[in-house]
Amino acid sequence: MQEEFGGAGNFHIPVEEHYMLEKEEWRYDKFPEFYNGSNVLDFYDPDITQKLNELEREEEELLRMENLQDDVMEEPESGVTLSELKASLKEVRSRKVLAKLNHKLNIKSRITQAKKTV
Repeated sequence: MQEEFGGAGNFHIPVEEHYMLEKEEWRYDKFPEFYNGSNVLDFYDPDITQKLNELEREEEELLRMENLQDDVMEEPESGVTLSELKASLKEVRSRKVLAKLNHKLNIKSRITQAKKTV
C-alpha cells in the first residue's frame, strides 16, 4: 500500500476516499485556489467564450454601422459633421490625459517639497 501511494518518505493516505458528499463526482475536485485573498472560482464564468463571441459580433456590427454612417452621413441640422465631432472628441481626450499627468506631477512635487522641509 505504501508503494501504491508514493513510496517511502512520500506516503500519504488519500483522504478523499472517505469524504461523504452529495455528489460522487465532487470527491476528487481540487481545493479552491486563492489569489490576493479571493477565491479564483468566484470570478469563473463557464460561458465566457460565448459572451466574448457575442460582444465581438456586436462590436463588428457597430463598426460596420459606423462605417456606413461615415459614407452616407450628410451634414446634420446642428451643422457639425461626424468627422468634426470625432476630431473634437480626440482633442478633449488628449487634454484630459494631459490634465491627469499634470495633476500627478503636482502631487509628486508637493510630496518631495514636504519631505525636504521636514
